[in-house]
Amino acid sequence: MNRIRKLLAVLTMIFFCLAAPALVDAEEINIPDGFVIGDDQGLSVTENGGYFFNLSGLMPGDIITRNLVIQNNRSDDYRLKMIIAPKSHEGPVNLIESMSMVFMLNNKTIYDGNLSSNEQGETVESREIDFGVISAGSKQTMDIELKVLRNIPFDEFMSGPSEAIVTWTFIAERDEPLPSNSTEPTESTEPSVTQPTTPSTTLPSTTKPSGSYPSTGETVSKILLTLGGIFLIATVILVYLFYIRKDKDQAAH
Repeated sequence: MNRIRKLLAVLTMIFFCLAAPALVDAEEINIPDGFVIGDDQGLSVTENGGYFFNLSGLMPGDIITRNLVIQNNRSDDYRLKMIIAPKSHEGPVNLIESMSMVFMLNNKTIYDGNLSSNEQGETVESREIDFGVISAGSKQTMDIELKVLRNIPFDEFMSGPSEAIVTWTFIAERDEPLPSNSTEPTESTEPSVTQPTTPSTTLPSTTKPSGSYPSTGETVSKILLTLGGIFLIATVILVYLFYIRKDKDQAAH
């Protein structure tokens, strides 16, 4: 019985040692210390990039505004992005498509669509918005306008309540300067012919972000740590079974 208790105690300690790193990394930090985002209603963006507010009792034609202040108190420049991802909508009115949303940063329109649409105005599962580089020690303002469309059919609006859940996740990443190429191009004496090029359009990603965002590069170390823990547990169990069998053999003789 004492051996069983000791074995359980060892297994419990190993379990907590393996679980501790996973618990530490569960809360992802997308906004570093010193990079502050808050609105005129007293709401702040959390360190994992979440910005939460609730709107209720909306009527066709209602306009909701928010003024965000973005302040970079760090010594490095940071590029600010936001991931828009609608989670669900319920009721007769699809509020994701029946509300317009406009983001303006320093009086420049950055986004103009519904609660989640691409550049062509099509509703998408996820949309990444790039707000550009926020310089070290600078402060910028962002104006947000949400508007319920007026042309919602009366029978749809009056037939029951509607609800939509959309997540906004801000991500501030250190802006790394592009590596300079010290090799100067050699001038060719041959005449060059420039072929006409066709313009290309890059569409924003329409897939939901999966896993950790951004990737921390710690996946391999976590896998090795987990495998090491499993191997250690298996070793303890084998040693325990060996001694049990040895005691039985001695008792039989």
